[in-house]
Amino acid sequence: MLEHARATEAADRRFQNELLAALSEYNGRIARHNLLVSTPLLQLTTLTMERLDDLAREEQAT
Repeated sequence: MLEHARATEAADRRFQNELLAALSEYNGRIARHNLLVSTPLLQLTTLTMERLDDLAREEQAT
């Protein structure tokens, strides 16, 4: 039982790290985009883990 719990925790950590890396890359692209556009209306907001969680919950509610 403990072996399965450890394997699950390790998989969760790997997934979390991959998600954080992808989020960092995405936010880097947003930052570059925002440097190129001159109008604030065209600028994008960065994405946080909390916002991603909120969006997922909203999607599940519909």
